[in-house]
Amino acid sequence: MFRLGARMLFSRKKWLLIMTFSIAIAIASITSIFTASQFVKKAVIDKAEEMYGSHTGFLTDVSATKQKMLKENKKIAVGEYEILGKMNINDNVVATVGWMDKDAIAIGNLKLNDGRFPRSFNEVAIESAYLKGKLKHWKIGEKRRLTVGNKKISLTLVGIVENYSAQWSVPVDFEKGVNDFPNIFVSKKAFVENNNTHNFLVRFSGNSQKASERMSTLLDLYNQQGNPNSQLFNNGLNLASTITFLSVFFQIFILLLSLFSISTLFLYFIRNQHKKIGIMKAVGFNNRTLYKLYIYQTLIIFLLSSICSIPFVFLFQKLIIHFSYRSGFLDFLFFIKLVAMALIIYVMFFAILLTISLTTVKKANHLTVNELLTSFSTSKSNKYYDSISKYFNSFYQKQLAKQVLMYPRQFILIILIVSFSVLTFIFANYFQKENLYGWDNIKSKYYLNSQQLFGFEIVQNLKVLHRQGLIYSINDVEQLEKHPGILYIEKIPFMEDVETLIDLQAITPSLTQWIYHTDSHYKKYEGKVIIPNVRYVIFDKHDMNDLITRKKYRETKEKVIIFNPIHSNSEEEKSLIGKNISLIKMYNSSSGRKVKEKDLEVLDVMNEPYTYKINQTTKMKNEDYLTIAMDKETAIESGLFKGYSELYIFTKKDLSQEKSTNLDKQVKNITSTVPGSLMEDITSVIRDNANLFNLFKVFGALLFFVSILLTTISMTIILFSKYQLQKRNWGIYLSLGMSKKNISTFFFCEMLIYIVISMIFSWFIFSVAIFILHPHYSYFFYAKYFFLAYFIIFCSMLIGGALLKSIIKKQSIASILRREE
Repeated sequence: MFRLGARMLFSRKKWLLIMTFSIAIAIASITSIFTASQFVKKAVIDKAEEMYGSHTGFLTDVSATKQKMLKENKKIAVGEYEILGKMNINDNVVATVGWMDKDAIAIGNLKLNDGRFPRSFNEVAIESAYLKGKLKHWKIGEKRRLTVGNKKISLTLVGIVENYSAQWSVPVDFEKGVNDFPNIFVSKKAFVENNNTHNFLVRFSGNSQKASERMSTLLDLYNQQGNPNSQLFNNGLNLASTITFLSVFFQIFILLLSLFSISTLFLYFIRNQHKKIGIMKAVGFNNRTLYKLYIYQTLIIFLLSSICSIPFVFLFQKLIIHFSYRSGFLDFLFFIKLVAMALIIYVMFFAILLTISLTTVKKANHLTVNELLTSFSTSKSNKYYDSISKYFNSFYQKQLAKQVLMYPRQFILIILIVSFSVLTFIFANYFQKENLYGWDNIKSKYYLNSQQLFGFEIVQNLKVLHRQGLIYSINDVEQLEKHPGILYIEKIPFMEDVETLIDLQAITPSLTQWIYHTDSHYKKYEGKVIIPNVRYVIFDKHDMNDLITRKKYRETKEKVIIFNPIHSNSEEEKSLIGKNISLIKMYNSSSGRKVKEKDLEVLDVMNEPYTYKINQTTKMKNEDYLTIAMDKETAIESGLFKGYSELYIFTKKDLSQEKSTNLDKQVKNITSTVPGSLMEDITSVIRDNANLFNLFKVFGALLFFVSILLTTISMTIILFSKYQLQKRNWGIYLSLGMSKKNISTFFFCEMLIYIVISMIFSWFIFSVAIFILHPHYSYFFYAKYFFLAYFIIFCSMLIGGALLKSIIKKQSIASILRREE
């Protein structure tokens, strides 16, 4: 039976080739999207875990033991760490002393630049960034006397740990040496204390959503004593989940498209074999034997398609990775896992093919031997055509309508598939372009943020921080500004808890407008009005030359310049000049809550956004805040300014590799001792964002081309089957004088009808979507993708039509009219 099935297949080589190619493309598309997305996900997660640790989150000061944690939670890995205290390294840097067990080191992906982690009482390992101040020039194997906890002991440096703590997520109420992570590592055995509470790094297995849910449940169980690893989620796991969603979406779309294409191919392949089935039934073959025959045929088709799909899988996968994420490392175990999962896809596809094949055969089994022998030589009346034929007068219109409505389901499916393939192609480009819009206009090279989150409470309309804010020191920033590669640094002072007060009588119309633009009413403190949404700017004397104002100022000590984005030409606005405003800060101290206030004279008022000239071609403008500018000396003496919270670093063009590397090292050195801080290399951020949306674009392009290829094949097969069903009619028309060119024209016109209807349908959806979404780029910018897509479709349809024309051209009138007995 296997031989008979194979002989029947290979007797119709062209059909077999078309089916094998179509199925191979479908399998290769789905498998390559899956394998490429898995590869990309692994690269994204590996990079995130290397930078932010692989722990899902951490718990602090909980009563549970490590054994209890492992026993009560499923699919969890737990590592323990302990904080013993802190040590002043220099005036600006404080190091946290503690230990981590082997599991915590493994979960956190901690790496050593040199040496090893401590094992005995008198050994220590130090995070690289903290080898400064009193610890500077400490080399492996050297002894130094340090104070750890309440003990002053002699310790030998045995390891230098790669910088990690600045990148890790920390609690909102973070306090150095209390609830952060060790910078100076001592031996667990030597410093284990009889504490009733413990700290843990926790890692849950599973996807991003499940891991997040389990971590949230764990935090609820322990009264929120800890935090999720938000850095890992934001920069790795959530991105991986997005890639999974995109991958599954496009795989499902291609699978549905493949079902239509493959079922069409099987339908007409089996219909072409109806005569052979009829003969076999006539000589005694039963349905069970026929099912067995078609199972063997399906297996042969699948095996041939699978072999043919392998080079396409590698080709598509390489293209997907090349045009999106190019980084990553394929280790052996991951490769084996990938192959195993790909094999599952192949097995599932075989099950789908078998189902389609047997379903099609089952329909044929209901036909009699006579019906099987004559089914492809007769065409049935079509109720859709019969109901509308009266509206057409000419023969050509009626014949074209008859062709189009012969298979109404396939007609609708082809239009929908072509339309949604085009829309997917357009909107894949839309999301890529829109999400990358504006990145090219970003001029800064680095963005630094000393504290992404901080806890506070509102007391008498003033913001009071729970903990002293983390800052980049004034000295470190000044040293960075001296680097020859620096063009300009936009410095945002840490003054989150500083408010601006003004007397009610001194408020000008534009200030009133600004206040109500931000709040619905005045907020006051001790009778004075609080100006909302204020950003402070600290400038040096040399900065004054590039500060864009109406005039140059000689004396700026104890004075401020106000930049109000609300435009006004009223002279009343200048009434504020010479009057005082107050800067006030309420803060917690060891002796209770205190208030610090500084009165400053208004030197000038500008009713325009704060603007700073970086160079002759670049200016910085801030329209979102009311800006108060003051000189550095005034800010420091007020006690309200201690350092900076955000830095936008602009670099000079055409930096040498040496200067660029040195600058990168200096920038990282500033952030490496600020836990929970953020350092973004804008070039890398742009590249990472581009990678994700390029992946979306590549998936969309692959889906479009695969769908057009399979749809063209399906449409050509459907048109050919229509020709076969009406073969005698066409023969009669030819004998009466119709040319074969006219027959081909009918089929070309039918293809054109598919394209035109699809084009109108998709154009409507495209236009409505663009109108609703309000994109940055114009309507006509995206219209070019629309016309490009339909140009490709039209060309592919022409190829299909040309093949059909060549088949018709080769047949004589006698062969077309001949009725096979």
